[in-house]
Amino acid sequence: MNNYFRIFQIVLLFLLSIATGIVWITAYNNTQSIELFEEQKENEKIKASKFNLIFDETEYSFNEEGIAEINVWTDNTDSRVEGARMVLNFDPSKIEIVDIKKGVVFDIYQDEEIDFENGKAFLSGVFSNGFKGYSKQIFAQVIVKQLAPTQEEGHYLQISKESSATLKDQPLISIDGDTININEEN
Repeated sequence: MNNYFRIFQIVLLFLLSIATGIVWITAYNNTQSIELFEEQKENEKIKASKFNLIFDETEYSFNEEGIAEINVWTDNTDSRVEGARMVLNFDPSKIEIVDIKKGVVFDIYQDEEIDFENGKAFLSGVFSNGFKGYSKQIFAQVIVKQLAPTQEEGHYLQISKESSATLKDQPLISIDGDTININEEN
C-alpha cells in the first residue's frame, strides 16, 4: 500500500506541476495580450488624432495663359473631422490666387478670403455630422495666376502650419502643411 501511496503522490505532484505551468503560461500570455491591446489602442488614438491637408502633386505647371489649377486634398485619417481651416501662403509679387473653388468634403464652406497684400488665402469648412476620411477627398481647388516669370526660386504655394482642424472629442489641432512649386510651362 505504501507503493500505491507513493505513486499517487508522484502523479499528484506531476499533475500539480503541469497545472502550475499552465497557470504561469496563461498569466504571461494574458499580460502580453493586455500590453499588446493597450499598445494597439494607443496607436489607434495617435492615428485618430491626425488630419492633414495636402497637395496631390509636388509640382504643377502654369498653362499658356499663366494659370495653374491646384488641388488641395484631405489626407487619409481615422479621425472624425468636424471642421478644418486652410491657410495658404504665397508670394504676391510672383503669383495671384484668382479663385478658391470649394471641394466636396464639407457641408458648409465659409470664411473664404484672399489677402493679396500679405500673401495669404483662407477657407474653412465644417461638416454637420462629422466626416471620417478614410480616403483622400478634395478640400478645395486653388486657381493661381503667374504674375512674373521666375528667375531661380520658382513660384511656391504653401499650406501653412497656421491651418487647423477640429476633430471629434479633441482640442483644436494644427495641420502639418505642405509646399509645392509651380513651374513655368515648358
